[in-house]
Amino acid sequence: MGSTLVLPVAGQPVLEVVSMGRTRIRVVVIRRAREWVFIWRPWWVRIWMPGSWVWAEADNAADVIAMAAAA
Repeated sequence: MGSTLVLPVAGQPVLEVVSMGRTRIRVVVIRRAREWVFIWRPWWVRIWMPGSWVWAEADNAADVIAMAAAA
């Protein structure tokens, strides 16, 4: 598994988690309830799916995102 940081000229940065040469999920950070949250979706979904998020301050945030990418 690997990752690529996409920094578009317009819009927000996106972290793409890649496995076997294919993008698995795209992770962005947003502010929710005065805290930062990582949210993600499979590459083929056009709208954000509910439940696909983790608090950025969580000790296991990277593990949660890695498990989602591997699923």
